[in-house]
Amino acid sequence: MPKEWINKVLDVVGSKPDSKFLFLTKNPKRYHEFQEGFTGNMMLGATIETNRDYKLTKAPTPRERYEAMRDLKWKHKAIVIEPILDFDPEFTDWMKEISPEIIYLGYDNYDNRLQEPEMSKAERLVDELCGMADVRAKALRKAWYET
Repeated sequence: MPKEWINKVLDVVGSKPDSKFLFLTKNPKRYHEFQEGFTGNMMLGATIETNRDYKLTKAPTPRERYEAMRDLKWKHKAIVIEPILDFDPEFTDWMKEISPEIIYLGYDNYDNRLQEPEMSKAERLVDELCGMADVRAKALRKAWYET
């Protein structure tokens, strides 16, 4: 997306201080280019489904997204862990380091047979994350292979 378009959006958002805006991307490194235009009514979000690189999309790797969000000097951050993919214990540390206000979490709704964690593992993650952010878990269910 061209910088000019993004700057126009930021101008509109800045002109509406009584409204709240959630931005969500799989390329949070772009946030760093526009930080001077951010206003307090913006929540900056990124999708980070795992800490493993499954190479399922052309998006930046989960590690690249994590590093961009971790290094972003902004108070209002959100993380979307959807569709949740199996992860390693370090994933919780990533969330702590990013320090989001809100975390949305859920399983795939489209029967794509992704590399999902067992439901009990996802529930443990939710419990751990609840101590650090407002966690909104939806579509929690057994992984497709647990039926």
